[in-house]
Amino acid sequence: MTPHSTADQLTVDRWNQWMTVADDGSVHLIYYSTLGDASRTSANLYYTFSEDGAQTWTTPERLTSETSPNINDGFEWGDYNGLAVTMDHIIAAYTDNRNEGGGGGDSVDIYAVGQARDGGPGPVYTLAPTSPGQAGAENLWSTTNGTPNRASLILFSGLPGSASTTLGPCTVTTGLANPRPIAFALADASGSATARRFLPPQISGVTFRFQALDIGSCTVSNVTTTTF
Repeated sequence: MTPHSTADQLTVDRWNQWMTVADDGSVHLIYYSTLGDASRTSANLYYTFSEDGAQTWTTPERLTSETSPNINDGFEWGDYNGLAVTMDHIIAAYTDNRNEGGGGGDSVDIYAVGQARDGGPGPVYTLAPTSPGQAGAENLWSTTNGTPNRASLILFSGLPGSASTTLGPCTVTTGLANPRPIAFALADASGSATARRFLPPQISGVTFRFQALDIGSCTVSNVTTTTF
C-alpha cells in the first residue's frame, strides 16, 4: 500500500519525501506534490501517517497554506525538509518559494507547521495583547498553549524586524529586532501563564512590540504591539 494514490502518476509529481518513525511505531511522511496544478510547476506539502507498519495510510492532508511556485534560479524545493513527531503532534519543516510581500514567487525561505496527528490543527502558542497597556501601571502578558510547568519569557523591542537570538536552552528566530526579556512566568498544568511588570510613566506614547518564548519547547508566539 503506497502512502498516496498512484492512479494519477502521469499527471501529478510527488517528490522529496521525508519519513519519521515515532516512539509508538507509527510511520509519518511528508512530501511535495503538484496535485491541483495542471502545469506541474508549483507544489504544496502533504502529510500522511500509518499506524500498522505502512500497510495502510491516512488520506494525505495538505499542510501548506499557500501554493509554492517554481523559481527558475537553480534553487529547488526540499533542501532543508524535516519532520519531527512528539506525542500526538508533528512539526514539519520545509522550503517554500512564496513571496512574503504578497507578490510573485521570487523568494525562498524555510517554513514550519505544527499539526495534530489526528488531522486537526495543533494548539498554537499564543500571546494576548498587553493588559491594560498603560504607562505608570502594572501590565500583564498572558500566554496559552505553552509547555505545562515551564517558563514563558516575554520579549520586547521598540523596532520592527526579526532576529535570531539565544535565550537559555533556546536559539530561535523572533519577530522582533534586538529582542530583550521584560518579564517571565511559569505556566500552569494547562500551559497558561501570566507575567507581570510595572512599566514607568516615562514610556507614555511609546510603541513596543512583544513576543513570548516557551522555554519548554523553544517556540515563539505571535507578535503583539502596544502604544502606552
